[in-house]
Amino acid sequence: MKNNRYLKSFLISFSIYFAIAAPLVISLANTTKTVDMKKDVHTVTKISLSSVEVQKKPVEEEVVEEEIIEKVIEKPAQKVVKKEVKKPKKEKPKKKPEKKVVQKEEVIKDKVITQDIVNQVKAAEMEDMYLGKIKHIIEKNKKYPRVAKRLKHEGKVTISFDILADGKIVNIRIIENSKYKTLDQATMELLANIAFFDAIPKELNKTVWNNIQVPVNYEMH
Repeated sequence: MKNNRYLKSFLISFSIYFAIAAPLVISLANTTKTVDMKKDVHTVTKISLSSVEVQKKPVEEEVVEEEIIEKVIEKPAQKVVKKEVKKPKKEKPKKKPEKKVVQKEEVIKDKVITQDIVNQVKAAEMEDMYLGKIKHIIEKNKKYPRVAKRLKHEGKVTISFDILADGKIVNIRIIENSKYKTLDQATMELLANIAFFDAIPKELNKTVWNNIQVPVNYEMH
């Protein structure tokens, strides 16, 4: 049984292989014939070519046209110059010439100096007037002492004193004596009796006028 099975298998396998191989063998045989035919044709062709003179055609040389490359010269691009549009300047209104402060200061200083001079002149004049009044009052109130007159005593006594703002006489003293005590004593009493002069003018700006000196003369006529 086993042998029959192997035999069947072999036959089946052989049949399959044969079926596959047969077409291949036929195809191979056809190919061989074709090759032989090609060989014969090739050989004939060779014989015919050797007996025929082949005229060589002149080989035309190809003219190679050289391409002329034109150099393109790039022109420099023109710079576009922008024109500046000048704006019209606005004319500023002219300022009126200001007076220099220095000049004003100088004018003020000049005025101040002038005023000071005027004030000083006025003050000096007022002082002279005031002192003149004092001398006049002293001279008006002066009395020649009887004893000195009888003894014919003559001389000059210089007296000094201070005047307060209201005109009061203070600090009476003799700074230059005469030869006679009667005359010196009479002068001291003279100022003490007067006691007040006119008030000092306010324009003189003095609260006290110190050391006013007045000479008092005693002469017989």
